[in-house]
Amino acid sequence: MLAVVIRGAGDLAIEGQETGDPDWGQVVVRVEAGGIGGTESFLYQNGISGPSGCVRMESLIPGHEVAGRIARIGPGVTGLRVGDLVAVDPRVPCGACRCCRSGSPDLCLSPRILGTLMARRTPVQGAFRDEFLCAALQCVPAAFMDASALALSNPMATALRALSGAGELEGRRLLVMGDSTPAALAVAASRLHGVTSVAAASTEPQSLAVAARLGADHTVDIERRPGALARPENRADVTLFFGASPERAALREAMLVDAVAPGGIVVLANAARLSIKTQKLFAARGIILRDAPQSDGQSKAFREAVSLIDSRHVQLDTLIERHYPMRDTRTAFEHATTHRGATKIQIAF
Repeated sequence: MLAVVIRGAGDLAIEGQETGDPDWGQVVVRVEAGGIGGTESFLYQNGISGPSGCVRMESLIPGHEVAGRIARIGPGVTGLRVGDLVAVDPRVPCGACRCCRSGSPDLCLSPRILGTLMARRTPVQGAFRDEFLCAALQCVPAAFMDASALALSNPMATALRALSGAGELEGRRLLVMGDSTPAALAVAASRLHGVTSVAAASTEPQSLAVAARLGADHTVDIERRPGALARPENRADVTLFFGASPERAALREAMLVDAVAPGGIVVLANAARLSIKTQKLFAARGIILRDAPQSDGQSKAFREAVSLIDSRHVQLDTLIERHYPMRDTRTAFEHATTHRGATKIQIAF
C-alpha cells in the first residue's frame, strides 16, 4: 500500500505502508479519488505540530475527502459488498462517549476527523493512500456517480448543514457569501429548497463564475462593487456566511451588515465568526444570527450529501479544477496551496 505522508512544512513523500486486515465491523476501501481542501493545504504549508493540546505526531497521512470501492470486508459487516462504490465519511467515532457506548456511534459527541489535527485529541491518520482501512459505518454506497464526484460529499454536507440552519427556505431570497467549495455547493443545493432567488457574493471572480454555472441568479464581486449588496433590491432574507481567511473576512463582514434585510437570518457556516460590533448591529435590526448545526449525528448530513450527488440533480463537473495522478501528489499540493476559488484539486489514486 502506498500513502501520502507529511512530516513537516513542505515535507511530503509517498511511502509504502501496510494496510492490515479488516477486523469486526471494518472494511478496506480501494481509494480512487481524493480532494485537497483547506485542511490538507494548511498541513502542507505549516507542518503537523497542531493546536494546543494536540497529541504530537512524527508523521501524518492527510486526506479527509475521498471515495473509492470496497476491496475487502471484515466480519460483522452488512449492507456492503466487494466492489461497491462508496464515499467515506471523515468523522471517526470516539468510542467512549455515551452515544458510542450505547451503540449509536453515528451520534458520537466527540468525533475525530481523518487526517486532521484537533485540540486535545489524538489525530487519526487520513485517507490519502491507495488502500484505506476504516469502519464500515463510515462508508456510504452510491449507485450512479463516479468517485471524483463522490469525493465532494463532505463539502456538500457542509453546504447542506448551512442550508438546514436557515430553516424554511421556500419563497425566500438567499445570499451565499464565500469563496469555498461548500459555498458553491450551497448555491447549487439551494435550488432544491424552493428559494425565489439565490445570489452569490465573493472576493474571487473564479468562485463567482462557478456559482453562476451552478445556478446563481446573479453574482457580486464585493471587492469591485462594495456597495452592490446594500441596494434594497439585492438585500436577502437569508444569508449563508462561510468562513474566510482573516484578511478577507473583515471585508466580507463589512459588506454583510448592509446585505441582510431587516428581520432576516444569517447562518454562520464552516467555522465563520462575526465581531461583537456586527452582532450588536444585527440585534438592533432584528436580524437573527444562527450557527450551522454541527451535532446532527455523524452520518445524517453526509448521507444526504451522497444521496443528492448520486441523484445527479446537481451537476458537479464544473467544480473539479484538475486531477493529478498519485505520483504527482507534490505538484497537486503546490497547485492547491496557490489556487484560489471554489474549484477542487483532486488526486487520482
